[in-house]
Amino acid sequence: MHPDLSDLSSHVMQVFREAGRAVAGFQLATGLRCVPGCGVCCESRHVEATVVEALPLAEELCRGGKETTVLDAIDEKELRGDPVCVLYRPDSGTPGHGCCAYYEFRFLVCRLFGFSARRGKLGKLEFSTCKIIKEHCPDAVTVADRCMSAGPPLSQVAEIPVYQDMFMRVAGIDPGRGFRRYPVNQAIKNALELFYWKRTKPLRKSA
Repeated sequence: MHPDLSDLSSHVMQVFREAGRAVAGFQLATGLRCVPGCGVCCESRHVEATVVEALPLAEELCRGGKETTVLDAIDEKELRGDPVCVLYRPDSGTPGHGCCAYYEFRFLVCRLFGFSARRGKLGKLEFSTCKIIKEHCPDAVTVADRCMSAGPPLSQVAEIPVYQDMFMRVAGIDPGRGFRRYPVNQAIKNALELFYWKRTKPLRKSA
């Protein structure tokens, strides 16, 4: 595996793990939780990611020899006009439920959605969560909102991850590839082809 790409991938995973710890702390302090098995956010047709975010996934797929399988699956989705993430595995028996086939390597938005804040135009933090969490955890959402509006020290007890801050940390690992967002399957495809090229392996034969 190309050492430069592997180093970049490792740095990205470090930030991902920090994001995970931040989300876990916020969940513990507020009681916010996803509904078990829920896959509604994964079914969105508008998920985006950067190539840098996709590097750990691409490295894992290449290590396991799954790159061609995933690239072919992306091509099939493109032909069908289906932009839903190629990693999503829906539960055929329960609408709106499913799981990620490579959960450990999911993207930043997947890690923070529902459990983070964004900076508004004036720099003020704004917490928003998904409608399903609002329906199933109303008391926890109230606690999270109270922490946001109260400011220190209460907001420090339940310190909320800030999406833009985490995004900038990941993007800064490789600024040339870190700021441009693509539809999620395109980001995966670009990252896989980058690993292909760096390893001087030929791409798939044209049909």
